Amino acid sequence: MKKKCLYLMHINWYWIKQRPQFIAEQLQNCYDLDIVYIFNLKDYSKLVRKSKEKNSLKLLRIIKIPFSSKIKPLKTFEFLINFKKINGLYKNNYDIIWITSPIVLEFLSIIHFKKASIIYDCMDDILAFPQSANQINRLLNLEKYLINKADIIFSSSTLLKQKMHERGANHERVFLINNALSSSFIQDNEFFDIYYYGTVSSWFDTELITTIIEEMPNIRFFIIGPLEIKLPQHERIVYIKAMPHDKLKIFCQKADAFIMPFLVNQLVAAVDPVKIYEYISFNKPVFSIHYSETEKFEEFISLYDTKEHLMILIQEQVNKKRNQIKILYSFLKNNTWEMRIKEISKITNFILKKEEVMNESDSSTRKENSLD
Repeated sequence: MKKKCLYLMHINWYWIKQRPQFIAEQLQNCYDLDIVYIFNLKDYSKLVRKSKEKNSLKLLRIIKIPFSSKIKPLKTFEFLINFKKINGLYKNNYDIIWITSPIVLEFLSIIHFKKASIIYDCMDDILAFPQSANQINRLLNLEKYLINKADIIFSSSTLLKQKMHERGANHERVFLINNALSSSFIQDNEFFDIYYYGTVSSWFDTELITTIIEEMPNIRFFIIGPLEIKLPQHERIVYIKAMPHDKLKIFCQKADAFIMPFLVNQLVAAVDPVKIYEYISFNKPVFSIHYSETEKFEEFISLYDTKEHLMILIQEQVNKKRNQIKILYSFLKNNTWEMRIKEISKITNFILKKEEVMNESDSSTRKENSLD
């Protein structure tokens, strides 16, 4: 049976998604999780997501009335409208109370959870936000109280870990758990995408494109612009109609490389290609047919004379990207929220199990002393 965990959030669940929401989503796989979040009425119009959004989590909101910390009648009213919900929480036998900020202690008291282990996940220096001296003192006292009661403290940065020590935390109870990213952000694109934009006419080397597609299965072409000839049909040749230049610039940011695959005829030989100037501005690899007017770009682009030469140049860039991605993906995959929860679970299970053993040992000692 899963342990029962009460997850107390100081921000609205429907605020921009950040550390508390990501961790809560992962913790539901470890615990029987109840999530309580603070719903500040003044922020309703700013919410990124609305409460009608469906999910499988058990959510309960505590209402924060604007200016309740300064006006006592408002604080009393706030207490009354939340009393039933909070009192219901006190009646549950939670094993773990997870707190994201001392701010939540302004709404409920952890002394009612006598048997629960307390975890404080410190994601920000709560005292560093713009606020009055009175607010800073109030929050400092709440945080020191929480630090004193916490069985485990997680900090999102090295500096926060240091601040936890400075504010009275036992060094053995503070652990660094950095932030992370959602695994959905890791995009493993198997293709090396080469973009061309401009008119596709008789000077466009369709035979070259077909050869590369047939001999290099990880290459994909995006061709953007008006068609005056028929393009080869292939799932890795993507044709897109001409688009406004400002949108084209944004769209082409996704390219791995650019190409100017022209047949050098009398017309092309006299062209100073505008697109090469623009290609270079993207700071991506650029491949162009070699002729006199492209030689001035040689410092910034790769010039080819034959299709075999071009394929060698492309493969060099593919290998370079593959090596970069290998390093990048290794870092990203080790820094997902799923990996963070593995770290958290390992630490939590070790510390709480150690405390259970110590408590059992103390209980046995007391019984022996009473028999004596």
